[in-house]
Amino acid sequence: MLSKSIREKGKRFEKYICGEIEAMGLGRSIRTPGSGSGKNKGDLFNNLDFLIECKNQKVYKMNEWIDQSKRQAEQGNWSKEKWALIFRDFRTPETNPEVYVTIDLYQFLELLKK
Repeated sequence: MLSKSIREKGKRFEKYICGEIEAMGLGRSIRTPGSGSGKNKGDLFNNLDFLIECKNQKVYKMNEWIDQSKRQAEQGNWSKEKWALIFRDFRTPETNPEVYVTIDLYQFLELLKK
């Protein structure tokens, strides 16, 4: 079980990403109650085409995170290819983080075509 401070750090990052999505004019975005453990999968609820999983951890576990994102996308009635893993570079401050997104290559290529 995660400590309260670790859970709070994750919640702060999820709220930060929600704010950035809204600031870009992409519609309303909120944290998913239970952060993907309940009926709604993924960490954020919004109108984007991708299930979003957020990570704010010092140790990168990319394969594990990608597997989790794919599994939740499939369970959440999304296409298992429509997932996005958003993570913070832990070397940057939480108040002004560098944030990166990992998606399936073919989904990325489809986005470039638009």
